[in-house]
Order: sequence, then structure tokens, then C-alpha cells
Amino acid sequence: MVLLVGAGWLLLLGIDSAYRTHRLNTYGVRAPATVLEVHGLQRDSYVVASFTTADGHHVVTRVSDYYWRPRPRVGDAATVVYDPASPDAIVRDVRMGGDYRTAWLGVGGEPGSVDVQGGSEAPAGWPRGLSSSG
Repeated sequence: MVLLVGAGWLLLLGIDSAYRTHRLNTYGVRAPATVLEVHGLQRDSYVVASFTTADGHHVVTRVSDYYWRPRPRVGDAATVVYDPASPDAIVRDVRMGGDYRTAWLGVGGEPGSVDVQGGSEAPAGWPRGLSSSG
């Protein structure tokens, strides 16, 4: 039963990721952004960034799909791609690419690897051993 629930959860994550990727690949608009906050929490890492949409709206939002090499810092300039229909909710760092299939592996941008002891190794774009910072 637990396996079935887990598979269902992964299916929902994959569908959500595919939808967001489709929206960004089809309707996405690039914008320069500024990093306002950095939260390095292993798999739940994100930045808070601000940008202005093409129609002039100022957006401040959490960006979970953010590339972590080099580690972002407050004040960094970035380029994001956002969905004009939902710029505060569907947004990612352009360096993350547009591959929704990685959601099936439970990762946010680059597939991870598993070592021979069975432990996970963080993917190349992820922070390693970071604590929350601001």
C-alpha cells in the first residue's frame, strides 16, 4: 500500500513538473532577476528573487528551480524564465533547462547518482551540506 501511495505521489509530481515545463517552454518569457534571499536546505533549497515582467509588474517570488553552481548570494544577478499567466508561481532559472522527466527521479534539475553503499549523492547543481542562510 505504501508503495502504491509513493508511486501515486511521484506520478502527481511528474504531471505537475510536466505542466510547468510545458508552460515555460511554450509561453515562457525571460527576465533579468536579482536574488534577495538564499535558503540552502539540501533538496528543499530555493532563492527568493525579484524581477519585472514584460508588462511592467514587479514580482518577488520563491524560485526552487535555481542552479546552485556557484552557490547563489544575495544581490546576484540571474535570468529567469516565467509564465506570463502565473509569473509568481511558474518560474525557474534559465540554466536549469526544460526537462520535466527528472521529476520522476525525485530531483529538481539533474539526475542524481547512487553510490554502492546505497546512499544518494547530490546532483551537480544542488547544494551540499548547507544550512539555512539569508
